[in-house]
Amino acid sequence: MTEGTWVLALFSIFLTPLAAAGLALINAGLGRSRSAAHTMLASLCVIGVAALAYLTCGFAWQSFAAGASHTSLIAGKPWSWIGAGPLFLRGMLWDTSAAPLILLLGMFSAGLSATIPLGAGSDRWRLSASLLSTALFAGFTYPLFAHWVWGGGWLQQMGVNCGLSRGFLDTGGAAVIHVSGGLTALSIAWILGPRRGKYSDGMPAAIPGHNGILVLFGCLLALVGWLGLNAAGAVLFNGVTPGGGVVLVAVNTLLAAGAACLTTAALTRSRYGRPDASLCANGWVGGLVASSAIASLVNPLAAALIGTIAGALVARRRLSSTCCARLRRRHLGRRERGHQESLHSGSSRSEVLRRSGIAPHPDAEIVVVPIWTFRIGFRIRHGSGLPDPVPFVPPQSLGSHGRIFPCSFRRPLPRGCDRGIAGRRVDRALHRCAVRSPAPEGAVDARPGPCLGPSLR
Repeated sequence: MTEGTWVLALFSIFLTPLAAAGLALINAGLGRSRSAAHTMLASLCVIGVAALAYLTCGFAWQSFAAGASHTSLIAGKPWSWIGAGPLFLRGMLWDTSAAPLILLLGMFSAGLSATIPLGAGSDRWRLSASLLSTALFAGFTYPLFAHWVWGGGWLQQMGVNCGLSRGFLDTGGAAVIHVSGGLTALSIAWILGPRRGKYSDGMPAAIPGHNGILVLFGCLLALVGWLGLNAAGAVLFNGVTPGGGVVLVAVNTLLAAGAACLTTAALTRSRYGRPDASLCANGWVGGLVASSAIASLVNPLAAALIGTIAGALVARRRLSSTCCARLRRRHLGRRERGHQESLHSGSSRSEVLRRSGIAPHPDAEIVVVPIWTFRIGFRIRHGSGLPDPVPFVPPQSLGSHGRIFPCSFRRPLPRGCDRGIAGRRVDRALHRCAVRSPAPEGAVDARPGPCLGPSLR
């Protein structure tokens, strides 16, 4: 490795922590306001624990292409399964070779991957439990994936042993960082279950993020971090030179993210009349993740196409839920318009769905579980005991001040409630306002309550 390549790789690695900062802001902005400080503190602690666990045994088990590893002979061919380096970085040579750079990138990447499950466990994951999970993840799970792909493991050996050219290629950690973190997030969401207040009478309720500015600013920080992550991975593991190859990586990263965001915005605008900010942020991050796999391997046009597909996949799950609302409107027809008062005042949302003939079955086959920022859907068979699918609330149902009112269930607030109530407290405020007795005529209701909350103007 030349001196210029080494300096370029080091500078790119220094940009990688901005990706973790961006994800931390996205997780904090999409959660409740009361959990924002906890989410940011958990992100800092998780990165620190991941660095310590990776220093203790993670780098020893990840190793690198020319390092020691445990191999097995299968059909007369060696296959490497896990690294066999010394613990606590013993015997590490701090020179201008690739090993120190791989160590530094691994520490940052393990911390970045460990912040992904924090979004899946938002509002219900204790700090001590998240740190213990991070120690296990950064000490064993992440190094195992990293060795298979970046450390000369069996996936990388498929090029030589199976005649598949250069074997398994991963420019910026799409498999190493995001697949391992996403699977861990899936496990965490499965164990913890839904957030408190997510389901009422068996029906899912939308929980809006408390600060969209944090989410969008986190997307910008994530872009800078992804540029460094993809460039460092391309130089260290794909043999990209400091010349035009790194520029191609940066161009493809930006094109994939931008195309994904624009596709999501176009789909939501065509369906709902205006784009949705949080969903566009999800599409942006989806494009960044897609670019990690192909940044140094395709031309810019192909990168833009891949980003478009990523944005469409992110929006597809949200857009599909509008079919239920359209079917409900067709079935109710004039009866829904003629009985709005009874529907708004005397019927719950599950009763409205039951009247329309599309009430969800308790053993629903499709179960949507939030994984990181994408809300990836997966299929579970009958009898799983998991909750029903989560519908998406289109932007038209958002109040003028950020309140969430699901479609066809909008009801007027009781007397004395301020229209500027914060969206994050809507469910609780509506419940309390509904049970409050109105003040007598001519009297001033001085009782404190969440209905007098601050305006979001």
